[in-house]
Amino acid sequence: MTDQVEAVMKLLNVDSPDVRFVGIHGMGGIGKTTLAKLVFNELSCRFEYCSFINDIRELSKGEPTKLQTKLLVDLLCKFPSVSDNEDGVKKIREMLRTKKVLLVLDDVDHTEQIDRLADNSSWFGSGSRIIITTRDKSTIERDPSRKIMQFEMMEMNYYQALQLFSKQAFKEDFPPTDYLDLSKEVISVVGKLPLALEIIGSHLHGKQKDEWKENIRTLARIPHKNVQKKLRLSYDSLEYRSQQVFLDIACFFNNKDKTNAMYMWEACKFHPESAIDDLVSMSLIKIIDHETFWMHDQLRDLGREIVCLENFIDFGKRSRLWEHKEAIAMLKRREVKWL
Repeated sequence: MTDQVEAVMKLLNVDSPDVRFVGIHGMGGIGKTTLAKLVFNELSCRFEYCSFINDIRELSKGEPTKLQTKLLVDLLCKFPSVSDNEDGVKKIREMLRTKKVLLVLDDVDHTEQIDRLADNSSWFGSGSRIIITTRDKSTIERDPSRKIMQFEMMEMNYYQALQLFSKQAFKEDFPPTDYLDLSKEVISVVGKLPLALEIIGSHLHGKQKDEWKENIRTLARIPHKNVQKKLRLSYDSLEYRSQQVFLDIACFFNNKDKTNAMYMWEACKFHPESAIDDLVSMSLIKIIDHETFWMHDQLRDLGREIVCLENFIDFGKRSRLWEHKEAIAMLKRREVKWL
């Protein structure tokens, strides 16, 4: 991640006296939190007041003032009494406006969370740096007055993926020679998503070759449950029509021209332009050359697994069939019923 750390450090430019916001966005599991931690660890020695607030998405489900209190405790080592959101905003603004702070807001999924914790540069002292990580790019674009600089987290290259997987599976930077081919096979099956490589690498640590081969065969058919659980958070946050468009792309239109799909969704009154904007903003898909849908293999597998779970036993009762043999079998079954 050295190149990515350097790119974010360049955006932050800690030698500048202004207050800066940098947003790191990308799909779930791609390594945003890891990157933010590396940058935070690199810079924390240069700031007297530092706070890294993990998993804001989850923490926000509780008492709204809990995050505001945590921020003030982390930065000032005081336990202020925060009665409500407005009181929390007032205290943060008054207590931090002369302080040079380094603040990371990790896994933000609503712009209101930024409003409550770091609304604008006037809340903090000269030289402060605020880093925000999010799956949804729109959360850092909604208020232009914040002037949040953006960094898109991209997938690792093959060598970086192999190194990360090896650190989890073997506690070394490179696989042993007799496990190299198996390690390459794992990466070809699960892709280069850091979340998947860390979970599966840890799962395979200490196992024998026969167990590796069995796990690889299973992964080729069934996505790992812990990876799917993390990725599904983004899917679950979509509204119904956007979920249906996501499932259609996962089952039928990945790496396909978007024209026919858009006609179909319009006929179904799914408002496809809005749905596509949502999926792109959430880093669930990309549009290549303005015309082709692209989805990460892990997200494609997530979509297909969601459809499979509609009826695990009888594929004929699922909403979508993408395997040629299954579709033909269902059509023949219906032909028999009609006769």
